[in-house]
Amino acid sequence: MRIEQLVYIKEIAKTGSIAITSERLHISSQGISQAIKSLEDELGVNIFIRLRTGLQPTEVGKELIIKAEEFLTKVEEFNEVAKIHSSVGEKHLSISAVTSLCRSIIPQTIASYKLKFPEVKLEIIESTVDQIRKNVLNGDSDLGLIAVPPPIMEKNSHLVSTHFLDSSTLPVEGVETQRSCYSIRLKNQYLSTAAQEFLKELKVHAKSFNE
Repeated sequence: MRIEQLVYIKEIAKTGSIAITSERLHISSQGISQAIKSLEDELGVNIFIRLRTGLQPTEVGKELIIKAEEFLTKVEEFNEVAKIHSSVGEKHLSISAVTSLCRSIIPQTIASYKLKFPEVKLEIIESTVDQIRKNVLNGDSDLGLIAVPPPIMEKNSHLVSTHFLDSSTLPVEGVETQRSCYSIRLKNQYLSTAAQEFLKELKVHAKSFNE
């Protein structure tokens, strides 16, 4: 049994046609037909009934197709985990953040992030909003995390901002104050996988912060 055979039966279950499946997967019809016949011979069951109008799954075929789809989903998940960790690699991630975030959701984010990506050398620079913008613009930080009074938005044309939290309980100089929080990065610059994964963790903790 080969993974591509499972892909073929999954696609044929959708299209009902070897010819259409051949076009979608860019594999010859003969190759797909032989692969399915080989799988049926190996399993000792017919997966499809051959009709003039196309292929139709048998009762056992329907069960096998469901299992094939579940298996292929697990394969995709398996490959995704490997892809994330291989692309993160031995990387350094520098983040500038305001004090209110450094003392609220960032510690939890760092803890969960380091459990998943212990190989990443993480640097957190605590600073003011203006200095954070300069750090990102100068390339000294990969990401900036700011908290500003609403409805202030990022106006620098060289930066891209993404909203991740509104809170009335962020501590600013010891006082809980309404703030809108954004991640900022350089416009037209590729965001590394390490940074993308950190932002995912940050959003998870930001979601639970107000709950």
